[in-house]
Amino acid sequence: MTLKELNSDQRLQLKQDILTRRLDEKGESPSYAELADADSLVSDEELEAEFGGTEFVPDDFT
Repeated sequence: MTLKELNSDQRLQLKQDILTRRLDEKGESPSYAELADADSLVSDEELEAEFGGTEFVPDDFT
């Protein structure tokens, strides 16, 4: 599956991953509110830049 073929929950999971790594680099952890708002905190452009060339399998989202 490509990024464009993912459903909204899978895309959100990837955005949460980006947000978590971004905060981890600062020595911080995301709050539950930040994880819930990851769709608005991480842009679609950032998601595309990070995962645009990735081929996913269903096991990536367990």
